[in-house]
Amino acid sequence: MESPVTPSRRSARLVIVSRAAVLAASALVLSPTCTPKASQKNISRGPVDTGPGSLADMRQQLKGTWVLQQFQVRNAAGQMQTVRAAGTLECDDFGNVKVDGNFIDPLPQSAGAGGSALAYTGRIVIDTAKKEFRLDNPESAAPVNPAVTATVGPSLVRKFELAGNQLKIHFVDPAGTIVADSTFQRR
Repeated sequence: MESPVTPSRRSARLVIVSRAAVLAASALVLSPTCTPKASQKNISRGPVDTGPGSLADMRQQLKGTWVLQQFQVRNAAGQMQTVRAAGTLECDDFGNVKVDGNFIDPLPQSAGAGGSALAYTGRIVIDTAKKEFRLDNPESAAPVNPAVTATVGPSLVRKFELAGNQLKIHFVDPAGTIVADSTFQRR
C-alpha cells in the first residue's frame, strides 16, 4: 500500500522532476549534433551598395529596351563581318532579360543560319568589376540553330560597354576570343 503524499514530499518530487527536465533540455541544447552547420549560420552582408559601379547601378543602367543596330561575327579570315540582323533586348531591375531577334543573312561559316530566330528569356549574372555577364538558365520556346548557339550561345561570356544610350556586347568564347559583337541603342 502506498503511503499518502504530503505537500512537502509533493514539492520535493516536483523539484526533482523539474531539475531532471531542465538537465534533459540542457543536454539536447548543448549536444554537438545540434550545432548549426556553416551553411546555416547567418552571414552579415552589410548595407546594399547602390553607388556608381555597384550591381544595383549596373542593373539600373542596363534596364530598358534596347534595339539592335549592328551585329558582327568573326569570319574564317579572323575579320569582323557585318551580318544583317534585327532584334531587341529587354532588361529589368533584377537582371531578367528577354531577347527577341533573328538573323536575316547567314552567319559566316554557317550557310544554314540565315533566317534563324533567337528568342529566349532568362536572367543575367553580372560581374561589375569585369563588366561582363553570363546567362543563367535561359529558356527558349523553339530550338536554336546550332550555328547561332556557337556564335551567341548561353555558354559564352558577354563583355559589355555602356556609353549613354548605346550598349555594346562582345561575345567571348572559352579561349578568350571575341566571336561576335552587337551594338544596341536604347529605345
